[in-house]
Amino acid sequence: MGMFGKIVFIILALGATACALLVIRQQRIELAHEMSQVHQRLIEHEQTEWRMRSEIASRTRPDHIREAIERTEVAWKSMELRPWRDWRTETRLARDEPEHDLGG
Repeated sequence: MGMFGKIVFIILALGATACALLVIRQQRIELAHEMSQVHQRLIEHEQTEWRMRSEIASRTRPDHIREAIERTEVAWKSMELRPWRDWRTETRLARDEPEHDLGG
């Protein structure tokens, strides 16, 4: 292989390397664009979520609920407020129960 062949080989190798770098650069640009779009969609979803939360909060105000109840013809009663109980202290285990005849 003469000098001309070596120069052609070097030029082709440099060209292939340049093409590979361009492909990598384009992939990075496309990825950055896609990340930007995803981020924008995330912001839009968060804005929608906060609008919905605000709407729910405004529609569930006590005065609005009372007005809605008064418009219905159903006799509504208030729910009894029971104190919170710690169920863990009331849990009974089978081993703590007296033995019962299961009629077997």
